[in-house]
Amino acid sequence: MQSQELLSPIQLRGKAYLLYNAVKDVVEEAGFKYLNANDYYDEMGIDYSEDFYNGAHVNLFGAKKYTKFLEDYICEQYDMPDHRGDDSFNSWNDDADRFFEEEKTHMQTVTNLRLDYEKGQSLADEIIHTENLSEWDNLVSDSRFVLLIAGKGSIPYPKRMADQKILSKWGIAENAEDIIRVVSNSSVSYSNEEDGQQTYSTGEGLIYTIDLDSNTIEVLDEKIPISRNGINIVLVDNIYQKIVEKAALDVASDGVVVRKK
Repeated sequence: MQSQELLSPIQLRGKAYLLYNAVKDVVEEAGFKYLNANDYYDEMGIDYSEDFYNGAHVNLFGAKKYTKFLEDYICEQYDMPDHRGDDSFNSWNDDADRFFEEEKTHMQTVTNLRLDYEKGQSLADEIIHTENLSEWDNLVSDSRFVLLIAGKGSIPYPKRMADQKILSKWGIAENAEDIIRVVSNSSVSYSNEEDGQQTYSTGEGLIYTIDLDSNTIEVLDEKIPISRNGINIVLVDNIYQKIVEKAALDVASDGVVVRKK
């Protein structure tokens, strides 16, 4: 029996290709077969944007494409007996029937996840490119987003009622100083207005630390500096644990809030 070495679909980048090419050389020098499925994306119809659950695993749609490709490869490379219709393999048929029934539910789940991901991408694109603050505020009010807000020293206060309304929603009043706010679902889940804390952190769910003493917001393994002026905001997609935008709100000389990216 000959050993068959196989590398399943994985999002290979940079040095990873060199690593697996070296593995191929070692395997083939030892006299074994080596198949890198990542060299056959066109044949499989694999699409990075639709067929991967994460960087290392295909989703159900990618798995169906890869399984068909692997089935054809095995049939071409090896003389495998066909046990369809063989009563001694009925349990395989039972497993297949159960799999196909469960697959319907899983396909709908994956489809919903894909649609939700596309929605998140679309919202993120709108958020980044909109210049109107009221439109921006409406977009970031989606339940998937968390706003980590910090301001060092005296916080500039706008003259326009529309801008004041946004700050009021975040619990930021005129003459506010050294602020920390966490906003999700359009409501303030934490404010340091009462306790005056200079640091706030959480150890579960979305893990982050807002530290006015060190002038940083730390979230998703990234440290973002807090500027001395204005309101610093880190916008996070809490579903996909991804930073969407790092921005600062400052008040221009005419009293209008300006969003700086």
